[in-house]
Amino acid sequence: MVENKSPDDWKQNLPDIYFDGLQITTTVLGVTMILTLSDPTGIAINSDEKVRLAKTDLAVIRTSPAHAKLISMLLRRQLKRYEEDSKTVIQIPEDVYRQMGLDPSDW
Repeated sequence: MVENKSPDDWKQNLPDIYFDGLQITTTVLGVTMILTLSDPTGIAINSDEKVRLAKTDLAVIRTSPAHAKLISMLLRRQLKRYEEDSKTVIQIPEDVYRQMGLDPSDW
């Protein structure tokens, strides 16, 4: 439950989060994003004996599908501008594209 706080209270307690993982769930009514951080130990064993990457959930972000789409478009524009201005290309390993079912040409 969210407490009623003044804008000044929120600013003083604004979290500064670094994350290296993201889980996205989309429904007709909303989009939920869970920001995660990989555990330095590397792996964990589930109760069903399956090995998985160990991670810690850091934050949950909820928004509408329309707002999520706008955020996606704005982030893409900002990163493209960064690449153009800095004359660099943000490198992503081929394995990462493959594991996420993405194609570099989608960028």
